[in-house]
Amino acid sequence: MKGSVKKETNNTWTYTVDIGIINGKRKQKKKRGFKTKKEADISMIEFLNNYKTNQFVDSKNMTIGQYLEYWLETYAAASVSKSTHLSYKKVVHNQLSDLSENKLEDLNPFIIQTLYTDLLKRYSPTSVNYAHRILKMALKHAVKWKLILYNPVDAVNPPKKAYKEIETLTVDEVNKIKNHLYVTNKEYYIVFMIAITTGMRRGEIAALEWSDINFTNKQIYVSKALKLIGRELEISSTKNKSSIRSIGMTDSLFSTLKSWKKEQTAFKLNYGPHYIKNVISGKPRDIICTWENGRAIPLDYYFVGLKKALRDTEINKHVRFHDLRHTHATLLLEQNVEAKIVQERLGHSNISTTMDLYSHVTKNVQDKAVEKLNQIL
Repeated sequence: MKGSVKKETNNTWTYTVDIGIINGKRKQKKKRGFKTKKEADISMIEFLNNYKTNQFVDSKNMTIGQYLEYWLETYAAASVSKSTHLSYKKVVHNQLSDLSENKLEDLNPFIIQTLYTDLLKRYSPTSVNYAHRILKMALKHAVKWKLILYNPVDAVNPPKKAYKEIETLTVDEVNKIKNHLYVTNKEYYIVFMIAITTGMRRGEIAALEWSDINFTNKQIYVSKALKLIGRELEISSTKNKSSIRSIGMTDSLFSTLKSWKKEQTAFKLNYGPHYIKNVISGKPRDIICTWENGRAIPLDYYFVGLKKALRDTEINKHVRFHDLRHTHATLLLEQNVEAKIVQERLGHSNISTTMDLYSHVTKNVQDKAVEKLNQIL
């Protein structure tokens, strides 16, 4: 049984599934009106899954392991990015592996709650919470496909995510690192400058090409991210739709990138045919963040470079590369920049994410506002 998706003249999408010959006549299932190809693909896969499970699957004997593998290779494979799909697989094969021999129809809240208790001896609450979300999502489809009557995960209390206090850099610390890198590691200086002045994610910075920079309007266009899938580098779309954005550049970043573009061009001329060309996802890429020889700076060095810079400048803080993004947001909020602007620069899907992450900063700003009111009223 095969299916196909096509775009109609009115810019909507339609899927068609060829069910086969029934009673001497060819039977097809067709559904129209989808806004995007992805919506049509997902709906078609759900139809195929429903049809196949109703026709062929013996749900009485299906194990959880068999079902989760089926769910991974059908719904999940078509609905999430390769990196997310890979992370789902790891959870199924590790945290959820103890469930694999249980029959799907016998799974109950007691078994799942017991699993979580055991997992907490080996994994962090955040990791177990992530496994909970994946299992809940997978079994939601099992209910939809009429393999089970209800989702037993709904009756289970997942562990709360471990709260980790965000550690950020001060303005003095940022300048200290910036000045040090400018002298000792120009290539990583470019990475640091982009991170601290834009709040971009690591993968977004690593995927930046010169065509994404609008020097006329001082804007950076963010639409993709570099990821390591297994052993292969891949450039794919950003984390979500809201992550596609334009970010205004500071004057310092503007001049830094202008200068770096000239230096990189000089490196290309000096190295000649030995200058490394970055071919990623089947295309040559004009990557911004490279070593002198043209090789794209490896993703793991984004962590290593910052750790070394912190050590060299004697800043005794456990700051991860992602915390440069938090530092960017914190510094803006401390300067009374509207949370909506910060949300847009970070590419958060809604403002509540921004407010929740930086509630400690906004509280300080509120306290200062009250102090000012006390002085004038």
